[in-house]
Amino acid sequence: MSKKKTKETVNHPDHYNKGIEVIDFIESWDFDFATGNIIKYVARHKFKDEPMDDLKKARWYIDRLIETYEEQKFQSIYGMVKAYEAQEE
Repeated sequence: MSKKKTKETVNHPDHYNKGIEVIDFIESWDFDFATGNIIKYVARHKFKDEPMDDLKKARWYIDRLIETYEEQKFQSIYGMVKAYEAQEE
């Protein structure tokens, strides 16, 4: 009786492992959640039935990350202005 090899879809599926699993790469670089998702969606898009969906997901996370950095920059500038104003009083 021959054993039929079942395709793994949860733990280490073939399309997630092309030399190094994406999760291992993300963790080795200690990326934050948004950056990790960007890498994940871009790395895997070619192996999906609808590759544009994953690229759009990556773009969504890129836009969110940009907004986060812009907000941090604004908060930093705002804090410097407030500190300057406090010195002037």
